[in-house]
Amino acid sequence: FPGIEEFGETYNLELRYNFKKIPIDLGLELNNTSIERENAYNPQPDQNRILSLKNGSLLLTTSYNFRRGKNISPFIGVGLGISEYDTFAWFGIYPNLINEPSLTFSPRIGVEIYRHFRLTMDIRLINKRHNSVCLRMGVIIGGGRKK
Repeated sequence: FPGIEEFGETYNLELRYNFKKIPIDLGLELNNTSIERENAYNPQPDQNRILSLKNGSLLLTTSYNFRRGKNISPFIGVGLGISEYDTFAWFGIYPNLINEPSLTFSPRIGVEIYRHFRLTMDIRLINKRHNSVCLRMGVIIGGGRKK
């Protein structure tokens, strides 16, 4: 991915339903990711080449949970949905804003810890300039063992 060495921020909300008899969950994920990096595609290298990349995604997700219900539970999954992305680029003194929707595919792996914490790494495949690798830490509200 061009610019993979750059860092940004991501915010995520995911609602999941865990099936009782099989270790699979289905979910709906809302994500917002922002990255600022140098523009590798700038045709005028002497100009300011900063790109601000932002995307919002809505994905349907599914995961297979290994060792579900245990203190350490790895999972592997995939998301598919749509992203709306903004590219704000400065070429000289004039900004250029591009805003387009795109199909998004997002494979992911991670681990759920003590049924209340989640560490996830995913790859968001959107298009050539907006692909990203995300590493997220999350808190699970609800879930846990049912009595």
